[in-house]
Amino acid sequence: MIVNIPKVINTFCPGKNCRKHTPHKVSQYKTGKASLFAQGKRRYDRKQAGFGGQTKPVFHKKAKTTKKIVLRLECTVCKYKTQRALKRCKHFELGGDKKTKGAALAGFRARKECVAQATVLYEVVRRRKIKGLPMWIGFMTLPKRMTAYQPTVIALQETMLSTKSYRSRLQQYTCVEAKSSIQGGRGLLIGVRNDYGFTIVEYKSRAHWVAAKLTATIADVGKI
Repeated sequence: MIVNIPKVINTFCPGKNCRKHTPHKVSQYKTGKASLFAQGKRRYDRKQAGFGGQTKPVFHKKAKTTKKIVLRLECTVCKYKTQRALKRCKHFELGGDKKTKGAALAGFRARKECVAQATVLYEVVRRRKIKGLPMWIGFMTLPKRMTAYQPTVIALQETMLSTKSYRSRLQQYTCVEAKSSIQGGRGLLIGVRNDYGFTIVEYKSRAHWVAAKLTATIADVGKI
């Protein structure tokens, strides 16, 4: 089991000055080896007192493949320190990569692939503009079942974005055209139109959309 913990997490601070969720610096707590050695030596000497030599059997403890992890959390506001114990794990990384194999298989694209998709998208929009065709642009998450066929026109029904997000402006978009043959359940949309014209938006995995397929064609998009 691999456990990756970021170096800064947002968690509850029990300090008197905070009593709320604040950013915390994360470090790994390790006990001093000197104190552990001294404790074992005192216990062993106590058992051996009164005997002339080695009478107790030397115990060779089997090494464990897992380790107990204890995190030390320090509030960045009031500097209050707390500790949090984790379960046993074979591998622990502080500030490691959050991306897992399951997330990669779910269709999260790399930045290099996003730039390539945006470049192709720009050429499509530029050619449609020269021909006098309507322009739309946007990005979207499609269910995996929709990758079995090639969707044509998709209408946005609901967006799961916060009002503080800079992507909230996408809520005003009306109609989109989905690119065919998208792997991993991610759909690259070639168009969303609003009153502000069109713009190319970089693909982000956090932008989740709820969509439904329509039977309309590209010519009927303006009527929706």
